Amino acid sequence: AKETDQNLKGAIVNGRLTLSGVPAHSRVVVYGIDGQQVAAVNDYANQAAIALPRRGIYIVAVFKDAQKQVIKVM
Repeated sequence: AKETDQNLKGAIVNGRLTLSGVPAHSRVVVYGIDGQQVAAVNDYANQAAIALPRRGIYIVAVFKDAQKQVIKVM
């Protein structure tokens, strides 16, 4: 999978992750810094909130067709 993070941005506010720059109908998977998956959304809509289990650093992977974008969010 080709990796790019050109426009993808994430923010955590009050334990909820929101993303912008996500291509329509993408799958979003959120991992803790330990590599454990903590959330997944199959058809993400930009700015939709994803509840997170605790404060910390998360790795967010966005999959659309053959492309994969990865960002770190704190």
